[in-house]
Amino acid sequence: MPGIPAFQNRLQPREQSRERSRERSRERSGERSGERSGERHADPLGLNVVYEPDASHAVDIIFIHGLGGSSRQTWSKYRDPDLFWPQKWLPQEPDVCRARILCFGYNASFQVSGPNSLSNISDFAKELLFEMKFGKDEKTEDLNIGKVALNSVPKLTTLTKQVPIIFVAHSMGGLVTKKAYILGQNDDNYRDIISSISAIVFLATPHRGTSLAEILNRILSVAVFTHSSKQYIADLNRNSPALEEINEQFRHIAPKLRIVSFYETLQTGIGVKKMMVLEKDSSILGYAGELSKSLNADHHDVCKYINRQDPNYVSVRNVLKSLVGHTEEQGLGVAKVLSLEDTKQIETILAVSEGPDDDYNFFRNRWMHGTCEWILSEPAFAAWMRNTPISSILWLHALPASGKSILSSFVINYLRESGVSCQFYYFRFGDQTKRSPNSFLRSIAFQIAREVPAFKEALTELCEEGTRLGKADSRTIWQKLFKTALLRVDVMAPLYWVIDALDESDSSHLLLEILSSISSLNVPIRVFITSRQNPSISRAFERLASSTPVEAISANHSTSDIRVYVEAEIDFMRGDLEFKQRMVEKILERAGGNFLWVHLALKEVLKCHFQDAIEHALEDMPAGMEPLYQRMEATIADSSTGRDRELAKRLLTWVMCSRRSLDLGELSRALEPEFPALLDLKHAISQVCGQFIVVDNKNRVTMVHQTAREYLTRTPNLTFSIDPAEAHEDLFTKCVTFLIGDGLRAKLGQNKPQPFVLYAATSWSYHLRLASANSESALTLLIRFLHGQHVLTWIYALALFGQLKELVYASRTLTTFVERRRKMDASRIPLLHRLQDSETLELWATDFLKIVGKFSENLLTKPDSIFKLIPQFCPRSSIIYRQFGRKESSPSALSVTGISNNVWDDRLAKVHVGTGCQAVHITCSGSYLAISTSAGSIILWDVVTFEELRKLPHQEQISTMCFNSRSDMLVSYGFKTTKIWRIPSGQQLHCFLNPTSSRALGIRFANNDVTVFIGSDDKIVRRASLKHTTPSWHFFDENVLKEKTSLDGTYHNSPCCMVFNDDATQIAVAYRGFPLSVWGVNDSRLIGRCKRVSTRRSSIGNAWTGVDRVTWHPRTGDVLGVYNDGCVFRWHPFEDDGQEVYAAASEIQCSPDGTLFATSDVSGTIKLWNFQHFALIYQLACEYPVTALAFSPD
Repeated sequence: MPGIPAFQNRLQPREQSRERSRERSRERSGERSGERSGERHADPLGLNVVYEPDASHAVDIIFIHGLGGSSRQTWSKYRDPDLFWPQKWLPQEPDVCRARILCFGYNASFQVSGPNSLSNISDFAKELLFEMKFGKDEKTEDLNIGKVALNSVPKLTTLTKQVPIIFVAHSMGGLVTKKAYILGQNDDNYRDIISSISAIVFLATPHRGTSLAEILNRILSVAVFTHSSKQYIADLNRNSPALEEINEQFRHIAPKLRIVSFYETLQTGIGVKKMMVLEKDSSILGYAGELSKSLNADHHDVCKYINRQDPNYVSVRNVLKSLVGHTEEQGLGVAKVLSLEDTKQIETILAVSEGPDDDYNFFRNRWMHGTCEWILSEPAFAAWMRNTPISSILWLHALPASGKSILSSFVINYLRESGVSCQFYYFRFGDQTKRSPNSFLRSIAFQIAREVPAFKEALTELCEEGTRLGKADSRTIWQKLFKTALLRVDVMAPLYWVIDALDESDSSHLLLEILSSISSLNVPIRVFITSRQNPSISRAFERLASSTPVEAISANHSTSDIRVYVEAEIDFMRGDLEFKQRMVEKILERAGGNFLWVHLALKEVLKCHFQDAIEHALEDMPAGMEPLYQRMEATIADSSTGRDRELAKRLLTWVMCSRRSLDLGELSRALEPEFPALLDLKHAISQVCGQFIVVDNKNRVTMVHQTAREYLTRTPNLTFSIDPAEAHEDLFTKCVTFLIGDGLRAKLGQNKPQPFVLYAATSWSYHLRLASANSESALTLLIRFLHGQHVLTWIYALALFGQLKELVYASRTLTTFVERRRKMDASRIPLLHRLQDSETLELWATDFLKIVGKFSENLLTKPDSIFKLIPQFCPRSSIIYRQFGRKESSPSALSVTGISNNVWDDRLAKVHVGTGCQAVHITCSGSYLAISTSAGSIILWDVVTFEELRKLPHQEQISTMCFNSRSDMLVSYGFKTTKIWRIPSGQQLHCFLNPTSSRALGIRFANNDVTVFIGSDDKIVRRASLKHTTPSWHFFDENVLKEKTSLDGTYHNSPCCMVFNDDATQIAVAYRGFPLSVWGVNDSRLIGRCKRVSTRRSSIGNAWTGVDRVTWHPRTGDVLGVYNDGCVFRWHPFEDDGQEVYAAASEIQCSPDGTLFATSDVSGTIKLWNFQHFALIYQLACEYPVTALAFSPD
């Protein structure tokens, strides 16, 4: 091995002279270590730009120094500023000159007299992440690490180009870089930056855990003469949890990166001795794809060079040049970055707080390099990937625990790297928030909005219209978001969706039914679905194939993937090659294609220290998951004490039955007071629960697999068997006990995070719904909660958290609980019925609904109004007033008089249209309610607050009116003129004359709101184009509505009602003496007639039944109407089938989501009906006759 003198002999004579001059200068100056430390401290901390190209930079290169180094001197030979090569030499190199170059400085001082540094590697890594996210340049402008702004218009969405990030790290700086990469993967604040990291160049980084503390002490000895131990010495110790965690986590995510490792080959001088600080095996990771190279230098000089001809510099420079060129060729593309305001708006409309990235990262980090690649060669997958304008579905089915979720993460990563638009979702049965088609659809829409600007704009328009989808059903969400909003988007390339674990959805058949219509969308949708195979799901896919192309493949390549995984893990085991290979074959022989079995088996094997112990462990490992679970359960039962068994049972109960995954902080609080002050909950979980429970990268606690949950809940007589009903009662008890604890209101007012409060407040009703109604103790606790001040504190908490919808869920739970109790009471003696308690539950169920309906805006604005204000405004017979309203008798207490209702009524608000006026028409859209009056004016109200916003003076009788789709225009058709109004300003945009001798019965905007259609009582459809400066009415097609045949027993008189469907492509026309008819507007085609025959007899025989009122169902294409005998009906004009029920109705309207419709009669009775079952579900009364109906947009 050549030594330093040999290297120096190759230097140019001029450089040798320069070096000798520097040495003499240093000797004369008498430099001491303290002075050198002072120079290091003069180097800037944080992230600082040392070079930026004139044009936009193509890459960010960040230099990270090591222990005892600094941001500049680490990279400067002899601490000479002229030899600071990242600033002086790299900008002159081709290709590399297009990069922005930065240096990161952190307080890695180990000098006794120096200032204290941060305590550990994790803290250094967090500081690096913070600087990358929030760092500023010399002009105090954002550094924007990993991206370049393509425009800088204030307050507009910024279009950015994502640029790659390359790290160059020396010594411990490499560990800091690895830890930062790991932490950023699991933090939403840094995920966009981490996604830009493409490569890391390691310069003599101590990756291995062997004798790292000794290595570090050598570094300290080399660096200075006096030093002190720091916390990060313990972090680097061979057995330290910190280093083991870094190595374990990084190896799973390293395949995403290009990695180059340089290692030293010369001994470093330590006093009068020389020794190797790092051996080669400690400086190299040993990963597939890693490039490694030696440098002819000691530990100090691997990062310092004498000139641009220095062979070590040339090697590092060439690597950087290659990496910059590669990342530029690969390109990270142009990304649409939503502003915070846009993101919040989309989160509001979709009721989504985060994407599914955490689930993706969880499984992606468990992917092993070389696995899952078989799917890329599958013909069905290749066909699914082709860029064609056809929607299709690819279903991958496999056995439980065979690695489907990891395969999904591989496909997602492959799609992302392919540059296509990819959205994904992981169904999780153990998390109530992640198992409904509703949450899937909202999450997919949220992800599309982040990638497709036009779709985001379409969602924004829905938001401005007042649309909120948090409570909408799945079909409504599909209709609103994908059949309506996506229709406005011009996207040519396919959207790729990955759906994992369909079998864990609570309604897989409904989801597949919805996906059957993807072929009708204007955007090609490619869906990749994984699930177990069972007869029910197989039949559902067979039905789906009749409307959408479906291909199915089986994951029969898991054996090869398992082999790669086992070989990689066994490589970390002690032993010779022959023994390792024998263990690999034995594990594969017993695995049965089950990834989870292999994972659990390897955990047991890698704990062993002797070959015979490893062989015995494998022999004792039962084949198959159920026997393995049985062994795991027996092991923790036999090896734990009584106290540990109690803790294990409690942990399993929480993790298996919680509404969502709890984090360690929440779980720790939930275990109190039975298990207070656990020293290390994460460690305790691994000790007392074995491998049943895992803690993910965000410290959330989950079951190792759904099959483990199924085993423990379905296998009786185990030590740790979990009865779901009993478990949910226990969790209900814990939640309510927490809510009635002392001081909760004061804690909520402190604006400090309170672990478990949110979960308890939003989940007690969930657990009560799944608990047994037989429990007398649960009922007693519930009554105690509802009788005390605690119930108001709970409502206060919900208002603070913006979770008032939980009042609705709690109301339903109480109602259901009472019904279940009554069924149970039917077989019990009356003395045990607890009727008064049941009445209390029913009263609170009513009050919860009324409070959220009448006071939600007040509560969200002023949450503490629930204590002294809101009870006073409630009816005197309401339970909230009886318990909390009349108690306020102090002189300063609020007193309310004049409340006319002693009981709750169904009216939320009452508005007046003016003295001597009558309301004629009503319509509702977005945030607005519009009512036309007999005085010829239109009054506009806010649909939430019922605040009067504007009066629109049409100044003549109005026969019909409607909003446009965006709710920013209103058209009113009067006796002589039609007027178009801007909403909400009330500006009159157009006014034009109406046709004479006719009256419009139906009106609708169409063609992106630039055309208005009317249907008139003269049986003519007309249209007006708003593109013209002065619009006017014109015949659309004189053949529309022209009946060419006569029907016996009918009289083709003037229509009494005409209604367009949503896009004005069809019109339903109702007559009193002729069948209801539906016409196609564009093709002038009679689509169908409603063939219901009257039951009344006349001299001319049977007559067609006339129809008085008609409306369209917004989703199914059905027509809803009222026959002139009061019967309500639905009829599909294409399928010609229908249903009817007698209701004595005179008016009818359908809800915007299509789940309900309402009817009214002249006596003031309003009835709400379920559309699907055509069943009456609610009835309310009004003191006046009802002449018009409308649903609010929500």
